[in-house]
Amino acid sequence: MKAAIETQGLRKAYQDVVALDDLTFHVPKGSVFGLIGRNGAGKTTTLNLLIGLLHPDAGWARIEGHDAHREGRKARRAIAFVSEEAQVYPWLTVEEAARYWSRLSGHWHEPAFRQCVERFDLPLKRSVAKLSKGMRTQLLLALAVGKQPSVYILDEPTAGLDPVVRRLVLRLLDDEARQHGRTVLFSSHLLSELDDACTHVAMLDRGRIKIQSELGALRSAWRKYEFSCRDRDLEGALRDLGLSSWEKRGNAYSVFVGADHDRILAGLHALPVAGLRATDMRLEEIFFSVIGVKPAADGAESRER
Repeated sequence: MKAAIETQGLRKAYQDVVALDDLTFHVPKGSVFGLIGRNGAGKTTTLNLLIGLLHPDAGWARIEGHDAHREGRKARRAIAFVSEEAQVYPWLTVEEAARYWSRLSGHWHEPAFRQCVERFDLPLKRSVAKLSKGMRTQLLLALAVGKQPSVYILDEPTAGLDPVVRRLVLRLLDDEARQHGRTVLFSSHLLSELDDACTHVAMLDRGRIKIQSELGALRSAWRKYEFSCRDRDLEGALRDLGLSSWEKRGNAYSVFVGADHDRILAGLHALPVAGLRATDMRLEEIFFSVIGVKPAADGAESRER
């Protein structure tokens, strides 16, 4: 599948702190691609390199075949960028903001903007200063849609939004990809929304891609094996099986496995375990297993996270 976004060997350091190191990934055309990582993993630096706000120390990035830095103007024509930190002049009304953005964008499709405004029920005559945080995010997305880009790049677009607005935003992005063939790359630390919204994901940790995959294939590759053992501590035996990711609560174990399932199952059956069963894993559990952090118990936020 052709890539809308490609990077190869991207490196970026801030003095003696390496933010990105040999970052290589590709975003297929028409996909909704989630870039996952903890705070400080390098997500925002990656997006800023893609849109040309930063220059890499090494490597390259391409947007629709155009080098993001040597052909920055051509690359940016293909992009609409929305950031949690982005601002619209507060004294403008929604309608005035659209007129201003239409002159800046170089390409504007008023019917697409108006349709998005109606979808979000945004008041055209209200000033930006009087919009809620959720409505400001929706306005930024409507302005992005008005540009009719081939690629959307979004940095934490749903951070701080209530569940209703978040759902509207994710549905819009899904429609832009499925119905119009546009590509969506967005970063987030809300793994539950990525589980619902994305077709592909990449997991970023300490400036490096740990894994990238089509989401369905990733889910198929991972299983959680649950069992209990009353007579002995099995942690040493689990390490001997080559496992590194599991949870233990009392006598109950949850073991997270991404490969060699037949060998692992045979090894578990050879142990004094009871009630062994396999279940699907949530994206959150896969992420924590890949980067080596235990997920929070009972939905609580973990100290590591």
